[in-house]
Amino acid sequence: FTKTDATTGEELEGAKLQIIDQDGNIVEEFLHFIFDNVQQAMEDEN
Repeated sequence: FTKTDATTGEELEGAKLQIIDQDGNIVEEFLHFIFDNVQQAMEDEN
């Protein structure tokens, strides 16, 4: 998942993503970073 600037199309870091169940409870929450190796390391931990 990525967050991009609507005007320039450039990728922005710091997107806060949440997975919310049907009752409104946050199931999972994480931040997106541009650095692929950090994102990969976070995925490897799970």
